Amino acid sequence: MAYNEGEFIYYSLSSILPFCDEVVVVEGATKLTKKITGSIKSQDNTIAEIKRVDDPNGKIKLFSKLYKDKKNAQNYGLNHRSIEPDYLLVHGGDEVYKHCDLERALNKLSRYKKLNAVRTPFYHFWHDFWHIASGGGWDIYQGRLYKFLPDCVFKVHYSLGNSKVLRLDNGSSHYPKSVHNYPRDPESPHVFHYAYLKGKQNQEDKYIYHRIRDRNDKRLIKKIRNDFVVASAWSRWKIVHSTNKKTFSHVYPFNLEHPEIMKKHPKYNLFKPTK
Repeated sequence: MAYNEGEFIYYSLSSILPFCDEVVVVEGATKLTKKITGSIKSQDNTIAEIKRVDDPNGKIKLFSKLYKDKKNAQNYGLNHRSIEPDYLLVHGGDEVYKHCDLERALNKLSRYKKLNAVRTPFYHFWHDFWHIASGGGWDIYQGRLYKFLPDCVFKVHYSLGNSKVLRLDNGSSHYPKSVHNYPRDPESPHVFHYAYLKGKQNQEDKYIYHRIRDRNDKRLIKKIRNDFVVASAWSRWKIVHSTNKKTFSHVYPFNLEHPEIMKKHPKYNLFKPTK
């Protein structure tokens, strides 16, 4: 999915393209997002950045339209694939993998016949490349890499604060429950998540989206957790934006290696700690 992802989507797609036979990009707003931003298409350079990716074999298929909701957008992409894949990678426009990490996860999934999905921990970067948000509601496992099953569909799209971002369903009540969770340690494959490096308007739109979407959610626990995590992130983001203070509870320095492609990002060396 891609909407106003111009800052990172080139790097995001470049990181996964070598491992994919086809990449279906669904670009555009949901009905709720359109109410917030007033625009169906991305208002930044998202489409131009997608077209900038080196894709000599034409693996990237781009669709731009208005979607009912995120679940609808993802099912649209699933239904407009041109191949019958062995594996399905659910990927956001601000998420990046190290090549070695994605290769390890794919090898794990292919090696065990009874394994249907792997879930990796996230690094949620906070305002720059050298701080991460961790602990509490940030330490969630989110479904990303699955064995593909015929006729599977996206049933729900969960957000921050829940243990599953996406659950697939192939007609039964749940996707087959043989899942490997990588431990939360530096040796495990990780998703590098750069959403909180985006600008103020993007962060505010994200906050408004979740508050409106969850307002009528009858699942009280989910509503409370979403409101807490998203509202807390937005309030802290504003403080950092105005004061450049990055140290809060659950925010820690990051001293490990980023994916190689991210070293080309113009913000990579900003605030980089000296050795």
